Amino acid sequence: MKNWKKYAALLLAFVMCLSLAACGGKKEEEVKVTIVNQSGQAITSLSIAATTSDEWGDEFVDGIFQDGEMMEITLGSYKQSELPGVNILAYGESGSVLYDTNAEFTLHGGDYIVFESPYDNPGITICTSDEYDDLYAGYGGGGNEDPDVSTEDNSGQTADIYDVTGRWYYQGDQDSEFATVLILNEDGTYIKDDMEEGTYTCEQVEYSATDPNTNVTTTGLRQEITLSGGFMEDTYYLVSDGRVLLNWADTDRGDNYYIYEEALEDEQLLTEYILTGKTFQGETYALAFSRGYTLRCDFLDGITEARSGAWELSGDTITIIWDDGEMDEAVLDPENPNALTMISTGETLEDPFGF
Repeated sequence: MKNWKKYAALLLAFVMCLSLAACGGKKEEEVKVTIVNQSGQAITSLSIAATTSDEWGDEFVDGIFQDGEMMEITLGSYKQSELPGVNILAYGESGSVLYDTNAEFTLHGGDYIVFESPYDNPGITICTSDEYDDLYAGYGGGGNEDPDVSTEDNSGQTADIYDVTGRWYYQGDQDSEFATVLILNEDGTYIKDDMEEGTYTCEQVEYSATDPNTNVTTTGLRQEITLSGGFMEDTYYLVSDGRVLLNWADTDRGDNYYIYEEALEDEQLLTEYILTGKTFQGETYALAFSRGYTLRCDFLDGITEARSGAWELSGDTITIIWDDGEMDEAVLDPENPNALTMISTGETLEDPFGF
């Protein structure tokens, strides 16, 4: 009988140990993160919610979150096995959407959420505190800075902050026998379309750009490539994390651009530039998508007031969020880049100038 009691006590102690171990494995972690505004713009509203939540939760900006500022926020406490991905929604001073992102990453306590230029893709970087110190410690404000960017903001300075040397393909078309290739050599010379053209310079310049759909103007620093030689100078600037050269003389929706050879496998990047280089027209209206992830709908009767909204792309599907809260979806035709179909109506819109 005494032995039975002894074994029962041992069994009970063993069960309690297992229980304590299980409880230890379910310990929650407080997800306190630092958010940093390096977007070049003021943020007036910011909501961050777990992807598992049906609500946006807290509003983290009380007043204006200025460019160059940072602050700590707490997103809640979670078990290690249930750390959340997040949805991020932010507005600028004009009331336009700067970020509307379903971020496919897991946040940990101590992480940094860095808001970079909303005109770049993806525009948000997640990193540890050590990575932040290495990448962004020299941020001087005014836009998205590359980790190797000189922090001096004097316009026109010679800069080698991006590795621009290599092969660039006009509109990303590397397969056609008529493809135009721009080769930037390390010695400062360039070759265009198999003919030696001249020299190029790489400078950091101030810029001011207005989104044609929202009339929002942004200013900052931009890396500019000027090709000298031939009949005239041609100037481009770097966008999309240094992987696209867009002609300076073009508008936000211009189609005069080169894509870096190493970026040609990025289907999302190629599709975005196809989409934003066209106007898609139907029977009664036309849609124009900008690279600032806004769009404008103009009605062809000349009477109905235009409407605007934001868009995001996943594969060939475009999700449209109109400013009044209404949503639409459209699908690009993979066989015909000049056409897209509106899901809500079944109508096919085409670029009348496409070829």
